[in-house]
Formats: sequence, C-alpha cells, structure tokens
Amino acid sequence: MHPDMRQALRQHWPEYLMEAAGLGLFMLSACAFTVLLYYLESPIGRSVEPELLRRLVMGMAMGLTAVALIYSPWGRRSGAHLNPVVTLTFWRLGKIAGWDAAFYVAAQFLGGLSGVLVARIWLGGRVADPAVHYAVTIPGPAGPLLAFGAEIAIAFLLMLVVLVVSNSRGQAFTGLSAGALVAAYITIEAPLSGTLIVMANDDRPGVIGDVGTALGRHGVNIGSFALGRDTTGAVGVISVDEADGLTAALKDVRGSKAIREALIARL
Repeated sequence: MHPDMRQALRQHWPEYLMEAAGLGLFMLSACAFTVLLYYLESPIGRSVEPELLRRLVMGMAMGLTAVALIYSPWGRRSGAHLNPVVTLTFWRLGKIAGWDAAFYVAAQFLGGLSGVLVARIWLGGRVADPAVHYAVTIPGPAGPLLAFGAEIAIAFLLMLVVLVVSNSRGQAFTGLSAGALVAAYITIEAPLSGTLIVMANDDRPGVIGDVGTALGRHGVNIGSFALGRDTTGAVGVISVDEADGLTAALKDVRGSKAIREALIARL
C-alpha cells in the first residue's frame, strides 16, 4: 500500500464513511419520495396533479434532504460533497489531496448503491415497480446529446454557485443555495432528461394501436416508438413528453391483454 494512501485512510476514514452515509441517505430519500409520488397505488401520488406540481414537490423534498445532510454534524465534518463533481473540483483546485478525493468518490458510489439496496429492503416491490423503477434517470425524447449538455450545464452552475457563495460573506448559506439548485433541477431539468415507456408484449397485431390509443386518451404525446421482436415476443421503447395523465396512461397500457409488463423510466 502506498504510504500516502495508508496515511489518508488512517487519518480520514471517518469522513469517508460519513460521505458514504450522506449519499446513501440521499438515495434512500429519493426512492422513498418517488414511491410516495409516482407509485400507482399511492393515494398521495394520485392526488398531486398536474405533473409540474408533482415534480415541484419532488424537487422540494430532495432539496430539503440535501440541506439537512449538508448542515448535519456529519455533513459539516466531511464537507458533504455528495457528488463526485464537487469532490473532483475541490481536488483540481488543490483543496483536498488526491487520495482523499479517490476515497471520497469511492465512498459516494458505495453509499449511493447501499441507499438503493436499503430502499429495496424497506419499500419492497414498490421501489421496483415500473412507475418508480428505482428513481432512475436516463436520456429521453430530446436525445442523449441534449441530456448530456443539460447535465454539464447543471453541474457547472452547481459548482459556480458553491464556489462563489462559499467564498463570500454569505458562506453560511452555501448549503441552502445548493439545496435550492437541487430542487430547481428536479423541477425544471427533468423534461430535458426525458421520459421513456419500456414494455414487453406478445407479438400480435393491434398492439401499437392499443398503446397509442391509451396514451392519446390521457393526452400523452409520443416522440418516437421503437419495436423489436423474436420468437418469444416483442419489446418496445416509447419516448414520450411529460403530461399530467402519464401515470394513468401507464396503468391503461399495462391493462392491455397483450402487454406483459410496462414501466416508466424517468427522473
């Protein structure tokens, strides 16, 4: 083991564990609130419409989660990076050593994974339900290039705000500023990351028409529709625009006799 690596572990292992715990709790909160707001059988989720309001509530919940973690005793001690972008930026600026940055990033990945695993145990099948799908984020109708650009932009703005506020007289408000950005990103940037409906179905006539009719009935616009098949059945991937009736439309799609399973992949 390299001497610098051994020294970093010996001196800062508590901070690494705190960083892992912080991101784990953040992901646990993300899964829990996604179940609360998007699980089809959730009475709270069904009562929060339109979709923009639902994203706003989700954004506020995650923003407050971030603020609570940042200002917690563990967050104050570790610095509450909670994001490899923050850690790597601080390393590039010379604010933390290389081995500390490496262990922070490793802790963030392990902590995030652990948080989702705990959510799976706690929430059971609800967090794996197609409407929740572990709160996964993937590129949507606008394509991966726009989603990639949006992610770069929000990471840039996050670090710009963190660096400017933390080096000003209002440095005590750095955590509040970061939490406000998290809330805004979830509310506003989600449509750029996009929404997909992924389905497995029997290979028989009328499936595309039935799915299109179900989506149109609830005002859901289709961006693109890709379908592939083999001897066992077919798989479809539909890019759709966000709409107030998307959750109800998914329920109708899943109710079709030809559909074996359907899920929404969204932020």
